[in-house]
Amino acid sequence: MMSVAMLRLLLLILVCSLPLRAEVVVRACGGEGEWIPSSYFKRVDGSKTAEVAGYSPDVLRAALQGSGYRVEFALLPWLRCQREVELGQRFQLAMGMLHSPERARLYRFSDAYLRFQPGYFYLHRRYPQGLQIRQLDELSRYQVCGLYGYNYGFTRLRPEQMDNGALDYPAAMAKLAFGRCEILIETLEVMAGQRRLGRLSYDGDLLRGRPLPETPPVVAHFAISPQMADADAFLQILNTGLARLQRERKLEVILRMHTSP
Repeated sequence: MMSVAMLRLLLLILVCSLPLRAEVVVRACGGEGEWIPSSYFKRVDGSKTAEVAGYSPDVLRAALQGSGYRVEFALLPWLRCQREVELGQRFQLAMGMLHSPERARLYRFSDAYLRFQPGYFYLHRRYPQGLQIRQLDELSRYQVCGLYGYNYGFTRLRPEQMDNGALDYPAAMAKLAFGRCEILIETLEVMAGQRRLGRLSYDGDLLRGRPLPETPPVVAHFAISPQMADADAFLQILNTGLARLQRERKLEVILRMHTSP
């Protein structure tokens, strides 16, 4: 009769001989214009590296911890990132995407994990007495700038009412400086992140920003390619991880890591 010790040994050998589930690599992208603090290139001694850092990568790693998925990150031109994820071959996930009915037909959205307050920014020298926007409809009176490929539906402006030709924030600031536009639309947190990382050298005497009226915080999601082989299972695992981070209040901790001075 087989002893208990021998039976345990055989069971251990059987378990150890079972094939392990191969680690699944998911490739995620964000905009190379660096939507700080969501995603940006890590700096070392003030110099930009190729490593992608930010709130979104940290949240993804934490939400998927122990799931068998490993995420690789890259920053691309934002429209190219969106297109790559739509196709789902080289990239399967886009970080920090705002929801819209058009995008909902192209991607599967995770639960919300990021909330930023939209604002408007102007040059103090152009409006030394300040620029007060009290209603969103007042934006149509000004030349308004944004970034190429970004979603500004919350402004209620039609696409032709905005100059969205700037590829990054320094280019958008140059348009303000040269009078190509009077107002730059961006969230308060992102502009604070740009300043924190040294991408925009401004102070209150040069550039001023205020919250947009009648505008709740914008909500960002992870957008998953419907072409991903196990998109449904991955989305469920991701949302479960996000709910855990929210319940444990770890999202706030991660955000502070990328927004504190």
